[in-house]
Amino acid sequence: HVLSLIEEKPRFKGVGTALMDFAKVKSEEMGFGGRLGAEPIGNSHGFFEKCGMTYLEPDSQFLDGWCQYDPPQVAA
Repeated sequence: HVLSLIEEKPRFKGVGTALMDFAKVKSEEMGFGGRLGAEPIGNSHGFFEKCGMTYLEPDSQFLDGWCQYDPPQVAA
């Protein structure tokens, strides 16, 4: 039983979502309305969409390869 605990792979479930929530809060605090800029790697576009973010076309103000994402719209 102890050996199986040692061999278990580390679990990081929820870490990415927690970081996205933190980034959205900081974006709000800084006056960006929850908008984020990110350099996507792998299938991160899908992750951002899963978090409710909307992909925006590349903006000339961002570095090459970086993308902008808008937060979900809140109903008034």
